[in-house]
Order: sequence, then structure tokens, then C-alpha cells
Amino acid sequence: MTNMNAYKIYARAKHGFTIVELLVVIVVIGILASVATVAYKGIQARAENIRTSAAASQYIELFELYQIKYGHYPGTVIVDGLIQDQFHGCIGEASDFPAEGVLADDQCYYGFMGVNNISKGTTSSEVTADIRKMTAELPTASYPTITYKYGNPANPTVKWALRGFAYMVTHSGQQYRISWALKGKQECIPIGNDYGTSYDAENDVTLCTKAKRSTDY
Repeated sequence: MTNMNAYKIYARAKHGFTIVELLVVIVVIGILASVATVAYKGIQARAENIRTSAAASQYIELFELYQIKYGHYPGTVIVDGLIQDQFHGCIGEASDFPAEGVLADDQCYYGFMGVNNISKGTTSSEVTADIRKMTAELPTASYPTITYKYGNPANPTVKWALRGFAYMVTHSGQQYRISWALKGKQECIPIGNDYGTSYDAENDVTLCTKAKRSTDY
């Protein structure tokens, strides 16, 4: 090392970095932090999607087992052999759904289609009890609130918020529909031909719906 190079190193150590060098370091750190944040959010979204899809598959299996054993799907209220009520709401415990944004306590979905056309869904202890006849513990799912447009994408006033699973049973307890939302453009679990996928590009959300009618109907 020449005396001149040694002097430059000594001078740099003595006087520190220049403002330009500090700015370069700050910019590089900012870029790395942004990349790390994006990567983390992507990993987190994938983990939530996998967890939710797995829970959906488990619920669908439980519904079929319940129908085989009891002759109708969970959420069907039968008194003296007559259908008294059919469920339309959320699957899970009320504690899974604390108030958040437009969603109140115990709500898993909120659909705004106009001032006089608002749809809301809550849990039911009866439906939970029905499902627990088939399993000791409900399938574990992620419950992030996902906002999307569905039904009439051309209408900007149509907005939905969903977390967990929306569920309804109809046709005298012989048909059900379960819906869940995934982040990003995803493939819904392909169970037979009775499922649907709807992608909202504006919000980058995929809505999955499984509708099934029993062979008894």
C-alpha cells in the first residue's frame, strides 16, 4: 500500500462519510426494507390462503358425513318431522369474529348493495353444535377481513366484506353453499363440478363457492 492510499484511508476514517455516501446507504436500506416487507406480506397471504382452503375442505367433508348420518345438512331445524328453519350465516364461534370495520361482533360478512339492500351474516350455536357432532374441534382457519366486489362488478356501490366462511342450507336441508375469500388470483379447491370461482381484479381477491345438493333431493 502506498503512502497516498494509506493517507486516503486515514482521512476517510478521521472525517467520516460524506452526505452523498450516507444518502446512498439510506436509499439502499430503504429498498431492502421494502423488498423484505413485500416478501413477508406475500408469504403471509399464501399461508392464510392455504390455511383457509384446508379448513374449507374439512368443512365440506364434515357436511357430507353429517348428511349421510342425519339425512340433511347442518343448520336444518326439524320439529316433528317438519322443516322449521334453514340457516344462512357464518360458520365458527362468535369469538372468532370481533368487531372490525363494517363488521360488527359475531359477523363474518357484510354486503352493501344499496341503502335498502344490505346483507349480514352471524354465527349460530345450533349450527356449531351440529358440526361438532362430527368432530371435537372445528377446522382451524384464518379470519382476515377481505373486501371485494361480487354480484355486479360494474356497480361501484356493490361491496362485500368477508372473513372465514359464509354458509347457507336450503331445499329442505338437502342443499348447502359455502363461500370463502382468498387473497390474490387463486384456484379454488376442485371438488367435483359444483364449485365456482370469481376473481375481483380491482381488489386482487378470489371468491370461492362450493354448492352441493344431496342425492336424496
